[in-house]
Amino acid sequence: MAENETMSIGITKIKDFAFTINESLYRGEKEPVSIDFENNISLKKEENQLSLIFGVVYYYPDTPSNTVLLTAKIENVFLIENLNKFVDAKGDITFPRQMWVTIVSLSVTHARALIAKNCAGTVLQSTLLPIVNPVELTTNLFQAHALQNEAKQESSENFSLKNNIVE
Repeated sequence: MAENETMSIGITKIKDFAFTINESLYRGEKEPVSIDFENNISLKKEENQLSLIFGVVYYYPDTPSNTVLLTAKIENVFLIENLNKFVDAKGDITFPRQMWVTIVSLSVTHARALIAKNCAGTVLQSTLLPIVNPVELTTNLFQAHALQNEAKQESSENFSLKNNIVE
């Protein structure tokens, strides 16, 4: 892809994929809740679609990892013009770094809205998903890959995602 070439992206679906809340674990507003993020990416190359299931987990750090206060998974399906140009034969995706940041940023915004809607009327209604730095979050979500290819990622405006794709 030429450096000055722009990419076209659209949103074709936002789905409230999964949501659970355990209000009995809530300790009140004065005790901070920890938040973790997760992701799962799949492609439909023939339809130029990339699906990112963005997961959010609220928990207290002193509880066992399987005891969570809230779990939300939101499916974000993006239409990406000429997706095949960015996917190699092994299924590795290489987008400009800013495209990944945009995809993650939009996914966070959708998650925030759906979590707020789903928490309305519960003890967590005022525990909103905070504003996050999308560049840092993108790097953290794809940490394993970034560590594997650190030198390449540092010097490139492109960011590749390898071995994380289900077709």
